[in-house]
Amino acid sequence: MALLLLLLLLLPPSPARAGWPGEVTRVRRVIDGDTVVTGEGLRVRYLGIDAPEVHHPRKPPGCLGPEAAALNRRLVEGRAVLLVRDARDTDRYGRRLRYVHLLDGAGRPALFVNAHLVRLGLARAWLYRSDQGERVRILAAEAEARRRERGIWGAACRGARAGPRPSRRASARAAPSAPD
Repeated sequence: MALLLLLLLLLPPSPARAGWPGEVTRVRRVIDGDTVVTGEGLRVRYLGIDAPEVHHPRKPPGCLGPEAAALNRRLVEGRAVLLVRDARDTDRYGRRLRYVHLLDGAGRPALFVNAHLVRLGLARAWLYRSDQGERVRILAAEAEARRRERGIWGAACRGARAGPRPSRRASARAAPSAPD
């Protein structure tokens, strides 16, 4: 019993014990640049962003869609992440909507994956009016990607058939449909 208590004291705090909001899980599989499946089998769609399509049944792959999926896979597949919800819990497809934070070896949030993908130009901001938690960080990441012409905002994707659509800004009206 004393050994167990000593081990608990020596272990780094888990995000839940440290007071970080959200749930810790492991990513079992990456579907594309903005969707994963957790170890529990839940489909999670990254909140606040839209990566180019890869596997859409009616649309061709978007410019840099495979690259977005590959980076997402390298970042989170098989790794522990912190999932944080905002006002919306699920999308129209029943996927959980979450901000995704990659955890470091001590169990602390180390990388805000949603904003990282946007900052690299591998996704764009897609914000629902009701979700306010990370709006500023995601919009700042997109502004940086656009300014530096990274990824989907660069020359390689200009004029591409499935290139980037305009982002939904904080002041924009609600779109008739959510991203796929």
